[in-house]
Amino acid sequence: MNVLSLTPTLPAALAARHTPPPAAACERVTLARRELLDVPAPRGRRVTCHHGRLWLTFEGCRADIVLEAGDTHRCRERGRLVVQALRDAIVELG
Repeated sequence: MNVLSLTPTLPAALAARHTPPPAAACERVTLARRELLDVPAPRGRRVTCHHGRLWLTFEGCRADIVLEAGDTHRCRERGRLVVQALRDAIVELG
């Protein structure tokens, strides 16, 4: 399986100064079936499934979430988020 990360790879000296993009910044990602998307700091972000079907699981949280096309989830959880495409999907993180 492929793992995509929304955190850019930076040299160690720059990584310490790196701040995540503001919550208003949106990213749209196309995922093939079974492909994973790693979101290290999801709290406050909105996950929208524009096409396909997504499975969301949060580190340290027992409940998982399934989004169908047109569904949105606002992340309140603190742990890392892993999104898996249950079908070919288009996901937007805002």
